[in-house]
Amino acid sequence: MTRRTRYALIGTGDRARAYVRALLHEHREPAELIALLDAVPVHLDRFEDYIRGLAADGRSPVRYGAGGLERMIDEQKIDRVILTTPDPTHADLTCRSLLAGADVIVEPPLTMDDAGARRIASAIEASGREVVVAFNQRHAPANTALRELLSAGGVGRITAVRAEWPSGRDPLLAQASHHFDLVNWWLDDVPARVSATAGDDLPLAVTVAYRGGATLHYTRRAEDEPLRLVVDGTEGTVELAREERLTLRRHGVAEAQEVPIAGPATDADADADTRLFHALFRPRETEPPVPRVPDVTAGLNAAAIGAAAVRSLAAGLPVDIAELDPAVP
Repeated sequence: MTRRTRYALIGTGDRARAYVRALLHEHREPAELIALLDAVPVHLDRFEDYIRGLAADGRSPVRYGAGGLERMIDEQKIDRVILTTPDPTHADLTCRSLLAGADVIVEPPLTMDDAGARRIASAIEASGREVVVAFNQRHAPANTALRELLSAGGVGRITAVRAEWPSGRDPLLAQASHHFDLVNWWLDDVPARVSATAGDDLPLAVTVAYRGGATLHYTRRAEDEPLRLVVDGTEGTVELAREERLTLRRHGVAEAQEVPIAGPATDADADADTRLFHALFRPRETEPPVPRVPDVTAGLNAAAIGAAAVRSLAAGLPVDIAELDPAVP
């Protein structure tokens, strides 16, 4: 019988519950939740109650408090850590877990700044362990359909992406890491130069120049406003509206074409998590069109755009990512 992968969960907030449901139900054959870690004891108490309600045998994982990360990984022979803590803690806890001997699954953003990116790159090199970044939006049906269309040359050579994304108040662009990763993935390209502008009466705008020649024009919208995204190419344009409808317009063709989206449009987030967890916990069974989980490079590239945008806002000048963060290849 194949040994189950031993997991520890660090952070017991709302996002952690989705991982626990997946580990205790759909993916209990290949994966085993061994330990929990949280700095606040009452959080662990509540989470243990939640787990008892889900677990068939009523048992709870071993619990650890603040400062117990390295001891937990050693004592419980942990293979992989799942990190669902507040964003500013991700870089430090990722590095500590790697150096203690565990692979890491981390919720985006991977890191908040270029210093964290350098630390993570160094920890990976020193430990020989792996990091994957849980960009669940890659797995949403509409986003996967857009990737397939662009990869097949549906609009020719891509020249620009125009995105108006609902993001709410996020001064450090942490949650925009999901958006930047999607664009990097759709383009299959690496960001090179970033500039950002904002005013009292204007939304934050970020422009990203890519090595392959395309440009992203990114604007944040209020959380209750719908996504509008347009990809321009040498042979046409495709628009993604409300994360549920893809429309392709080819140059020289009068009639627009609706692009089919495989999967339910009514609960795209839940469907994205279902596909994400399958790719995380059953990687050998994951085949296209479900994308494989991205490695640390994707997390570094997405985080680098956010860090560069923050610096650009402060300085009033464009920022070259290669100069900002040499850890990004």
